Amino acid sequence: MDYFSTRTASFLLAFGIFFAVSCSVFEKSEAPEEISKLQQINESIERINIELDSDPYNQDLKIQKASLLHEYAIKQSNPSDRYPIYQNLYSLNQENGQNESGDIPEITNILVKAWENEQSDGVRLLQLNRDNEANQHYYDILAHFDNALILQPDSLVTYNLMSNTFYENGSIGNAVETLENAVNQSSVPDPKLLEKLAYLYLESGNTDESIRLYENLVSSNTNDNRLMHGLTNAYMISQRHNDAIAKLKQLSEEFPTRYYYKEALATQLYFIFESYSDEIYREFENGESIDNSIDNLLEILNQAHSIYDSLRDPIPANEESLLRMGTFYNNSINKLTAIHSTVTLSSENNLLVQSTIQTYRDHSIELWEKLTEMNPDNMEYVYTLYNLYKDAGMSEEADSIERSYNF
Repeated sequence: MDYFSTRTASFLLAFGIFFAVSCSVFEKSEAPEEISKLQQINESIERINIELDSDPYNQDLKIQKASLLHEYAIKQSNPSDRYPIYQNLYSLNQENGQNESGDIPEITNILVKAWENEQSDGVRLLQLNRDNEANQHYYDILAHFDNALILQPDSLVTYNLMSNTFYENGSIGNAVETLENAVNQSSVPDPKLLEKLAYLYLESGNTDESIRLYENLVSSNTNDNRLMHGLTNAYMISQRHNDAIAKLKQLSEEFPTRYYYKEALATQLYFIFESYSDEIYREFENGESIDNSIDNLLEILNQAHSIYDSLRDPIPANEESLLRMGTFYNNSINKLTAIHSTVTLSSENNLLVQSTIQTYRDHSIELWEKLTEMNPDNMEYVYTLYNLYKDAGMSEEADSIERSYNF
């Protein structure tokens, strides 16, 4: 199997050397006694091959060969060198003319034993990598899981482990391909496998495939809110704001104390407002009346404002949440101010926009004051608050900042 690495080219992606599957019978580094033993095994396999040429369905000969191949594989210190041996071993259990299923129980047992050994070795090294925060076992881990999959091609647990290995080392593309191969093993794939694949599609930027999978999963598992969460996330990332809003409203109603759903809903509403405000400019330039549009615009924006206002008490005053709220109000003020100064409005809507700007500025000042108290060394916070004071005509407060920070 080929794995290539671009760790130096990208922070997120990883691969670049090729596994070399040795075709040589012996390694020069092997001790003489090991070479002698390998030679004996190899000679025994060659004798059995000659007998199988004349009697290809002889199960006793196949069982003997399988046992020898397993022993030969175990003696390979490099796990990637076992892969072609396991291919040979696996093929012995296929197309047996005297057995409809094609399986020879004794060989199946050998395959299972070899699979268990390879998988457990891969898991052990994977855990060692995690514990040491190092990457020195990466290719050996992949080799072990490759070996496990040639021994049991339908092992979903091995596909999952291999996908995790790729993902943890930054190779999302290979992680996706591994799970796609796993999904193709069954006509009715495991929903958990599909969910993981949908997540990886999203991580890799393939939002269309991610949404397709999540939508199918949600329609088949209507009570699984984890899937709904994943689909909502996919909608948000792909900027399908209306679809995201519909799901976030549903999730907010079902889980009223999960405030992050409400915060996300307010953000998505702002994006709709932002898009709608651009439409208003186009309508105005085309000579259309935009007063009704202004009503709708403010309605959308005030829905977001109401959500943020309702969250100010129940949500702890953490910097991240305050920053999101403060940014929402500042961005809204900037958009509304631009509309107010550019577009001709009725006197009623003119006053309404001005009033909204003032209300939002009051909220914004309060939030940026808290942020500046929390992090007085953050000059972005200080400058934002300073400009808000100036725009609000609060010259005393603005002057105080100037003196404190030597603007």
